[in-house]
Amino acid sequence: MNISNVIKSSVLSLALIVSTANAGLIEQWDFDFEALNNAGAIKSTGAQNYGSIFSATTNELVLSNNAWYYLSLNDAIGYSTLDENSSSANFVLSFDLSFTGNMTEVGGLQFSTSVNPIFDQTFNIFGTQTWGRREFAYSGTGVQHFEMNLRELLTTNIGFKNILFINDCDSGACASDSKLSFSNVSIKSIPEPASIAIFALGLFGMAATRRKFNR
Repeated sequence: MNISNVIKSSVLSLALIVSTANAGLIEQWDFDFEALNNAGAIKSTGAQNYGSIFSATTNELVLSNNAWYYLSLNDAIGYSTLDENSSSANFVLSFDLSFTGNMTEVGGLQFSTSVNPIFDQTFNIFGTQTWGRREFAYSGTGVQHFEMNLRELLTTNIGFKNILFINDCDSGACASDSKLSFSNVSIKSIPEPASIAIFALGLFGMAATRRKFNR
């Protein structure tokens, strides 16, 4: 048998095995806001949250006025922290964002154990103020999709326990017509690329050894 064909066959087989193994390792948790709200899991942060209104349907959470609401990871995905699920996987939060009305001051998400405002743990995606982190920005029109690799973004704070959904408007300037919508929210657990590469190399070595002894 031609050695080139042997290598090609091994690589193709390996790619299929790695792809199958990888697919089996990915987990996804979709947020059902209606069910979470009915269970009392969507909670006010207290003092920061006043004059607010929120509505929850199966795949959408809409915040109006000065709204700060939080959801614990344990209620959302069944783990108190992401590291409780895996200490090495990448966790990607994906969601769609849309807005109507007068522009809010701080609109976005905070990942923390506390439910008080924390500058470096808050992603201000849309708002008139510069408070918080600004790696992501909403254009201001229509529905926009976002994906956040939480392990890369939070590094030392990957042990957070709560996700805060924020539509901050404590000046009263945006009033009741300020509506920020989070929809199709999910968290995916994706294996670390290095782990998959090591696994692939191991399989390739086993295949090469087997072919050597079978010649």
